[in-house]
Amino acid sequence: MERRNWHEGLRIWLGILLLAGCLAGCSLDQNDAPKAPDQGQPSNQQATALPPQGQVSAGQSAAGNAGSTQIGKIQPTGIVVTGNLPLVDRSPLLDKIALEPRPTVAKGPGPLTNNRLIFVRTGKIIISDALGKTQKELKLNPDQQGVTALSRNPARVWLSPDEKKLAYLSGNNASLWVMNTDGSDNHPISGNLLEDQDAGDFRNETFHTIQRQDVAWSPDSKRLAYLGAKNSQVDLFMSDIDGRNAIQVTNDTLVNGDQIWSPDGQYLAYRSFNKSAAIGEDILVVDRNGTQVVKMDKKAVLDAIKIDPPLFNYQEGPVWLDAKTLILYPQTGKGAYGIWSADTTTGSLRLITKADVVAASWSPTAKKFVAGIRPDEQSIYVIDLQGNQVKVATDQARVPIWSPDGKHIMYVKGDPNNEDKRFDIHIVDPNGKNDVVVANQLRLQQENGQPGPNAKRYWGAKSDRIYFYTIGPSTEDLWVSKLDGTPPQQLTSFEPQQAFYLTAPQVSPDDKAIAFTAFSYLDRLPHLWILSTVGGDWKQIDAGFSWIWWLK
Repeated sequence: MERRNWHEGLRIWLGILLLAGCLAGCSLDQNDAPKAPDQGQPSNQQATALPPQGQVSAGQSAAGNAGSTQIGKIQPTGIVVTGNLPLVDRSPLLDKIALEPRPTVAKGPGPLTNNRLIFVRTGKIIISDALGKTQKELKLNPDQQGVTALSRNPARVWLSPDEKKLAYLSGNNASLWVMNTDGSDNHPISGNLLEDQDAGDFRNETFHTIQRQDVAWSPDSKRLAYLGAKNSQVDLFMSDIDGRNAIQVTNDTLVNGDQIWSPDGQYLAYRSFNKSAAIGEDILVVDRNGTQVVKMDKKAVLDAIKIDPPLFNYQEGPVWLDAKTLILYPQTGKGAYGIWSADTTTGSLRLITKADVVAASWSPTAKKFVAGIRPDEQSIYVIDLQGNQVKVATDQARVPIWSPDGKHIMYVKGDPNNEDKRFDIHIVDPNGKNDVVVANQLRLQQENGQPGPNAKRYWGAKSDRIYFYTIGPSTEDLWVSKLDGTPPQQLTSFEPQQAFYLTAPQVSPDDKAIAFTAFSYLDRLPHLWILSTVGGDWKQIDAGFSWIWWLK
């Protein structure tokens, strides 16, 4: 991977680590991973990654999902962090940034929230006050090996939609358990999801598939859909959260997964692909009881694309439009081919638009799409369900994101080839009116560690503000910009090497505190940071985190 350094001291430090063999590139299982240190002690884990947004499938592409995660109480998956991220080589641009005066932020009041945090730290599930002073470890059964976590993948924990229960994978055989968020009623949903011959073998594809799956909660928090393996064959299952009424949905050698429940919880959509045959990917829907399976008819897509071999996938996975309709984005090696709707009762597909959409985003509130359209990749369009298009932004406008209330669109404007890599953040109405600059000429941070237009930006849950990250000489910093016309405010001012690869900020339910994790080059660990929503006095709570969420 590309490696970039932030200063000469880090280069010397890296050399020492390389000689010591500390830059491991392979995955570690829960038992091989470093144990949680006391605060301040070094270890070898690293961090980043964002959770998927709302109903979007875990198979959503990076391009389609970049920067699109909503914050506050929108995502039931919490903050997740991964390991073995690339360290970076210094570039001329970053040398230039390092010579600039470094802004500082005055310390302000500490976070005053009474909301609690629930998080996973090195295999343990812990409930804590906001400042980490009072922590309670939730008891796991003695025969469990802790919460499963791979160094390249987040802790395997999923919060129920009602935020009262946790589902989690445990041990090398990946048994699936459910517990209340206070630690009570901890019980297994199934036996081991992996056979002994597959357990703990990081070279084994079956092991990776099961350990890296995303378990799906039904909207009523009463059923789960998950992957299991019998005789090394991975299939899709569903069951009640007490383990009853278990159903094996698939029984084949296809690659199945990315399961997602309909809004009413009566149906489950999933992706299926035959990796040994050059045919297009399939989307199937099964009812809650597993008694009826409908395959979406892809013939219309194949006839429209007219490629040979007919190899394509659905770019961002299925998205539910309503209880009976899916939205699909076919993708070939030459680009996207339109937006389609699928009637899940008949399997028939309808073309909404044949445009080659880029970074398409669906708003369940506005009932419209926003996207770039090739070859005009410097304009942004709003597309309704009849395929009608309205150009809402032009001239180097990129990567649009809907607000949660569907009333605004955020996008980045600027030339990615400009020397200083400075960009603006705009907010515009879906009709193209009231286009306002809310952040001007800043080096916006991307997931790859470089400034650019695919910046890490997040809407507040109330659609009244946005959060974003900028890149400094050797750190990232968090900013907030409100939609009331006030200038953007820098919330943090980290010391060099203190914080990088920051995850999406999570705002407490009472809107008084922000939580996020950041990787530190000093001890190579993901740290949890808390600060007030009005800025200042950011506090490091602890290290070694892999999943976190606010509780009321």
